[in-house]
Amino acid sequence: MSGLETVDFLLTKAARLDKALKSLPKADRKTLHTSSHKRARKLLRNLSFPAKVSELTDENIENQIDVLTTVKSSVVSFTKKMPPLSDALTVGPDAMAVRACALEAREGLAEDLCSEEISKTGASLDCVDALKLLTDPRGKPWPDLAVFSEYYETPPHLRPPRRSLPRSDSLPVLPMRPTIGGIEEAKQVGRFPDLLPALLKSAAGTLPDATDAEPRKTSKQNIFHASAVYRDACKRCKVQVLETMPILGEMVEVVGANLEETKHCYALAEAVRTCAVKGLKVEECYMPDMGAAKIIEAAFSGEHLETVTLSGLTLSYRSVLALYTALRQNRLGNSLRHLTLAACGLGGDLELMPPGAAAAYEKGRALLESHPVDEETLARGGDVAGLLSEHLQESLRKAKLDERPALHMATATSFGSDAGEDEVEKEEEELPPPPVLLPVFHQLTLSRVLHLNLSQTWLSPSSVRALSNSLPQTQIEVIKLDECGLSDDAVEELALQGLLRSRLLLEVSLRRNQLSGNPGAISTLFHAVRIHARIAHLDLAENLMHPECVPELSKLLRHSVSLLCLHLLGCEDSQVEDTVAIQGACYRWVAQNAAVNEHLEPEEINIPKPAQGEEHSEVILCRAPDAKDWQVAAPPPKPMRRHDEESPTPWAPAAPPPATPEKSVCPEGCWIKEARQANVKFQIPEGVSGPEQVTPEEIDDWSQGPSRIQALSDCFEEDVKIIYLKDVCHVDDEEAVKEALRSKYDLYYECYALFAGRSQWPFVRYVDMFSVFEEARVVDRTGGRKRMEKRRLHMQDIHVMITQTLANHNGGDPVTAPEAEGDRGPKKKIVPEGNPLTRPQFCEVMLRAAISWGDDLSASAAITLFADEIVAGHLLQPPLAPFPRGLAQRAGDYNDALQNSSRTLKEAWERFGYSSVAFQRLAQLVRLCDRSFTSKHVASIYTLAKVPVVDDRVSTAGDTRGLSYSEFLEAVSRLAMVWSRSGRMPACCPQEDGSMRGRRWPPQPQAGFPVKERVLAQRLQAFVQRLAERMRPSVKGRIAI
Repeated sequence: MSGLETVDFLLTKAARLDKALKSLPKADRKTLHTSSHKRARKLLRNLSFPAKVSELTDENIENQIDVLTTVKSSVVSFTKKMPPLSDALTVGPDAMAVRACALEAREGLAEDLCSEEISKTGASLDCVDALKLLTDPRGKPWPDLAVFSEYYETPPHLRPPRRSLPRSDSLPVLPMRPTIGGIEEAKQVGRFPDLLPALLKSAAGTLPDATDAEPRKTSKQNIFHASAVYRDACKRCKVQVLETMPILGEMVEVVGANLEETKHCYALAEAVRTCAVKGLKVEECYMPDMGAAKIIEAAFSGEHLETVTLSGLTLSYRSVLALYTALRQNRLGNSLRHLTLAACGLGGDLELMPPGAAAAYEKGRALLESHPVDEETLARGGDVAGLLSEHLQESLRKAKLDERPALHMATATSFGSDAGEDEVEKEEEELPPPPVLLPVFHQLTLSRVLHLNLSQTWLSPSSVRALSNSLPQTQIEVIKLDECGLSDDAVEELALQGLLRSRLLLEVSLRRNQLSGNPGAISTLFHAVRIHARIAHLDLAENLMHPECVPELSKLLRHSVSLLCLHLLGCEDSQVEDTVAIQGACYRWVAQNAAVNEHLEPEEINIPKPAQGEEHSEVILCRAPDAKDWQVAAPPPKPMRRHDEESPTPWAPAAPPPATPEKSVCPEGCWIKEARQANVKFQIPEGVSGPEQVTPEEIDDWSQGPSRIQALSDCFEEDVKIIYLKDVCHVDDEEAVKEALRSKYDLYYECYALFAGRSQWPFVRYVDMFSVFEEARVVDRTGGRKRMEKRRLHMQDIHVMITQTLANHNGGDPVTAPEAEGDRGPKKKIVPEGNPLTRPQFCEVMLRAAISWGDDLSASAAITLFADEIVAGHLLQPPLAPFPRGLAQRAGDYNDALQNSSRTLKEAWERFGYSSVAFQRLAQLVRLCDRSFTSKHVASIYTLAKVPVVDDRVSTAGDTRGLSYSEFLEAVSRLAMVWSRSGRMPACCPQEDGSMRGRRWPPQPQAGFPVKERVLAQRLQAFVQRLAERMRPSVKGRIAI
């Protein structure tokens, strides 16, 4: 049976491999067919042998086919139609051959070739001399691959060309890397006698003979040979050699040349190909795009290219495709570090797609998609959670509102004629033209380019979008976009989509662009640089800038941890008053924030006035890498040099006297590359009084933290505007009710989060509102109103409260109790039951219930007492008790436990923190749920850990945001307090009132009392260790068939 099973396995695998090979692209299949002849030959041997000559009879073959048919007729019938597999099986179909064939077919050697694909490679059993092979003694009991290959004759068209071995007498006697500096040494007697003849022949324009002891033609490191190749190629192409010879060597330089003809570029490309090029520099040359692409391709062929500088050329998509192809091949483009495409006219869009270029441009289409960046998106992505300012949020809201009129106009025009509708549909189907540089931007995300210079390239909006979306995925550290025509919208998109999300940038240059000077774009750029962790150099000089940008500039200088140099102003088109005001603000801020001027009065600050004619001078704010204080400097003047007629040496003006140490500035501090570490052996000086010791404020265990308090305050202010207080209490008691709700809003909010999380976050379903009061144990169970206990609520009263709240918020008239009960009064249409309640509506229902529960108490006193006794006493109890959030705000055992387990927690946050459903899987993974602790408790913990926001929805479809990392830590800590170290969760049956008082929870922190932080940290660490064990993938070995 083992032989029959292996046959079934082989035939099934053959069908699967055939299907996979047929789905390959034509180009890949062609490469596979031409390069796999040898492997196909080995597979044929495995399929054909061992076989015995005596058994190769027609009767035996038919019997074996019948045996195969009885195993699995569908597979065999399908396989019989696939030559030469069926032919190979009929050559040697005995059990031993089939078993060996199945074992060999599992190897990687035969994984990519089977059945009909073998014939396409040219391999066939007809090429084997079977009679001689079977009679050869070495082939008994079966031949190995060497013997099989000896009797296998490869067709002539599939034989590889023979390699010509280099002659030993043609090897040069030259050193490995001859340079121009070696010419003088070659003139000396007895020193390199073969170098001078090579120089003379190169100058004469003739190639050195291979028989001489001169440099060999295949050397890529001989500059004389490259020049000779260039002259010979020009002679063959019938073009004139350039008057100014290009520099050919490790650094290829072509400056100011006229390469009008494409064949001249091809001749230069042949010379470049013979060099071991590390740098390519082509500036201010006139050459066609096809010729430039050929030179780029030749420069990359050396596999050592590190710098490409193309400036002042007229290029198009051919050069872009050449760069894309070279960067795509790891062997060629893996060494490139510096890429400059300045003033080449590549910033536009490709209106007409040329043939053969569509595939390269389609791969980068994803970079053209616009991704709106807001605080919630950044919070879910984990980039800069919650750091966008209100100004940025407001600008984004305005941008979205501006898009709505255009959308309405587009929909209005769609109601025209049928022909108009067809035209609109055609326009919608057409894709916008891609940027010319789109393939390069796409490939930069996979390359190792560190410096990108696109200066003097007018970038279109789609080019800016593609560049911004590609920056976060690249390794670029320096980007220069000088004179690129960037508008305010382009700079905002570049700052939000590119700079803000790119974590490797060190230097950004945006000189001389089309900024309007308004605070919108510049403030957005300053904000992005301020929260960036690595940007050290920002050049924004020669751009318009208004004084309204000074507040954001001050925040940038005060809070940035990485910025070392900032260039501003210098634009002659700006108003003199604005420039002087910004200069004065920079001097004033630097003086007020200097460490030596802590007690300096504002009137004592000396602000220098600009000299006449220097009102528009550039201002540089810089500081040393190890210093905190900033300095204001002007750019150093360019050195004035002229030739003196009397003296042959150049003349330079006298150096200015050195400035005093107090007033000296460090303008060279802006060049970050030349910055050196200062004061390496720093020691604390003696006799210097240190700063006054400030006693840190002690943080309470149950402190909410300033950010959460502010979030609760924002939610309270928003809810009070919506709560219908006129129907809840008397108008004279409204202020007292507001103050009572403000003081206990944290309890009411946690009650809302508890039930909304298990209901329909951020709403509470109508039916779930009754469970709130049932779990609070305030519902009367006596069965009538006359015997109802004091401070108890009837179920019908709760129904009326909910109905009145929904009616008030839906614009209807207030509903009275008789109308709601239906006992008397005319029938009126009320709000249908089942509508979910929002957070303000939930709070209003709780206020109504508190006042009704308080009976003879005042409204404010009833609200306060209801929060303390009912909400905190009955609802917010283990496992949903309040959490001591003050532990995370100070150093201690709890924070140490979080830091020690940060790797596991971050991995768990990425897997389980993005939605409520994913968080449920965490509880299932550690087997935390039972009859007492259900998925409802997990859902409540998920929402209780969230920081309150006015609206938790992040899309119009109702999707809510996930947990941030700090919120996820609180949720995991809550689960750890419920989890038992032994892994046994003692269950209990519910009581008559629905409570779980019989559950024996582990010791829980009590609100208002000191927390045993060490016990909580140990429990958290044990829980995280258990979580890490459950998250570890289970690997089980599988036994091969």
